[in-house]
Amino acid sequence: MDRVKRGNKWGRNKPVNLQVITFQNVTAHYEGILADISSRQLSGAADGQPLMTAQRYLNLLYPGNKDDLLPMEMRDIALETLDTRFPSHRWLHVFTDGSATGARRRNAGAGVYCKEFEICCPVGHLASNFEGEIKGILMALERIKKRVDPNVAILVDSQAAIMAVTSSSQTISKDVLDCRKLVHEGIMDGKVIVFQWVPSHCGIDGNERADELAKRGAEMNQPGAPKRFGAPRRIVRIRP
Repeated sequence: MDRVKRGNKWGRNKPVNLQVITFQNVTAHYEGILADISSRQLSGAADGQPLMTAQRYLNLLYPGNKDDLLPMEMRDIALETLDTRFPSHRWLHVFTDGSATGARRRNAGAGVYCKEFEICCPVGHLASNFEGEIKGILMALERIKKRVDPNVAILVDSQAAIMAVTSSSQTISKDVLDCRKLVHEGIMDGKVIVFQWVPSHCGIDGNERADELAKRGAEMNQPGAPKRFGAPRRIVRIRP
C-alpha cells in the first residue's frame, strides 16, 4: 500500500469566501434596496421638472385642540375656517379618510365624500391607517381630474398624509407619488387644489361621512398585502 504523503493537502486550495446568512445581512441588503430606489426616484413630471405642489393648511383660524376644547367647539372653529377660506359657492369641498381595523387580521379601507359623489374601497391586508388616508386622497384626486371644478379643497383629518402628498421630498410610496402627479396635472390644467386639515370625530358632517365610507371599505374583501417595502417592517421588526 502506498503511503500518503504528508503535508497540508487541503491547505494548497484557496479557502472559499463564505458569508454566513444572518438577519443583519438580510437587513442590510433590504435597506440597500431602499437606498437605491430612493436615489433613483424621479421627480415624476413628464418634462423632468420638479412637480408643482398644492398649498396646504395644517391649522384652523383659531388655535385650539381636542384636549382643550369640546367637540362642538372644534367643529364650529373648523366650519368657520372652511366658510372663510373656502366658501362653498366657490370651492368644491372633498372630504377623505382612511381606516384600519382589526388587531390580529388588520384590514384597511379608504373613503371619499363630497356632495357630488362618494367613494369607498378596500386598501389591503396589513395596510395601515396612514395608507388608507393616502388611498382616500388618491381616489379623490382621480375623481377631481375628471371634473371641471376650478377650485377644490381636499379636507383631510391626517396632517401626516397632507404633508406627504404636498411635499417635494423623495418617496418610495407609489400612491404618494401618484397623488403628487395628479396634483401637478391639476395645477397645470388651471385648477386650484388646496389641502386643509380638519379635526376628526367632532361632528363635521363631511368628515363623519368619509369616515363611515372608509370603515365600509375596511369591511370589504381585501386584496393581498400591499406590494411595498414598508410592509415587511410590520411583519418582521427590523430595528428595535
